[in-house]
Amino acid sequence: MINKQSLSQTIDYVRFPLIVLIIFIHTGIEPFSAELGYTRFNYLRHFVTDELACLGVPLFFFISGFLFFYNSEFSFEVYKKKLKSRVKTLLVPYIIWNLVYVLLKFLSETFSSVQVESKMVKDFGVVDWLQVFWNIREGNPINGPLWFVRDLIIMSILSYIFYYLIKKLNFIFPLLLLMLWVYEAPCLPPFTWQWSFFVLGAFFSITKMDFVYTDNRSLVFSTLMYFFLILYSTYCDTDFYLYKWDRVFGIFCVFGWVYKGIENGRISVNKFLAKSSFFIFCFHYLFEERITMTLMNKLAPVSEVVMLVIYLSVPAIVVLVSLGVYYILTRFMPGVSAILLGSRK
Repeated sequence: MINKQSLSQTIDYVRFPLIVLIIFIHTGIEPFSAELGYTRFNYLRHFVTDELACLGVPLFFFISGFLFFYNSEFSFEVYKKKLKSRVKTLLVPYIIWNLVYVLLKFLSETFSSVQVESKMVKDFGVVDWLQVFWNIREGNPINGPLWFVRDLIIMSILSYIFYYLIKKLNFIFPLLLLMLWVYEAPCLPPFTWQWSFFVLGAFFSITKMDFVYTDNRSLVFSTLMYFFLILYSTYCDTDFYLYKWDRVFGIFCVFGWVYKGIENGRISVNKFLAKSSFFIFCFHYLFEERITMTLMNKLAPVSEVVMLVIYLSVPAIVVLVSLGVYYILTRFMPGVSAILLGSRK
């Protein structure tokens, strides 16, 4: 039987390291490393960014689906209450953080000769402003990583349908979505893989089925399968369909080891880091690529060792700056931080 307090602490504990992994994805260093042909570095970058870090978003979708239905007897009244809550915790921050990016872009265009996007803010029409919040950046909102929040809002709206299908089809529904994604079925609907992990988390919450395996045999198996699949993808065949199952094994692996560590008292939650995670997620994209470009220019000519230093330094700088800004906002401007964080405590 899962200890609810330990499970809650497990979810809080994984938030910050997952955010750090997502920051690795957005360093913007890939074009430089590919152009310079650093084979050893590219293997390392692929292993961290394209494999380990790519567990972050599926795991967040899983957690979101799980928490949406957690600790409540779901009904249409509960559904409406949940949606009302998501307006404050998701929709309002989503709009504000995209507008913050637009403001910074406008200031950059006004006071600097550097142009990042082709169209300037002063030339935006109605369609451009709508796309700012949807797909202006290759299918993403203008603050790129917030596509996760956009999709989460959509899945929250669809959650009552998900609940009905899980009740009727049980495990068949999440399994079907996973199979459609893994085997790349033709004519897939939008958001299929996002739905898969949100629904998987919802399934475990609705059915109250344990998904945290703490016995050594299950943990070792899920861990070995997870690393086998990501190593196979890194060094062998990325067209091998089964490698996508690494996300599923990764979820059980991460939750199992962290839960076990918390139960044994070997690890504990840093509340400051856990609470800062959403702020870092929304804030980091505003300046991360500029740090990468600055370091690339300052440390030129770039060698493989320098590339590694930049790759490790950028996330460290981004995290430290974000934590500093988060501390200042929560300490001295709690009203502003409450709006930016959707009143998260």
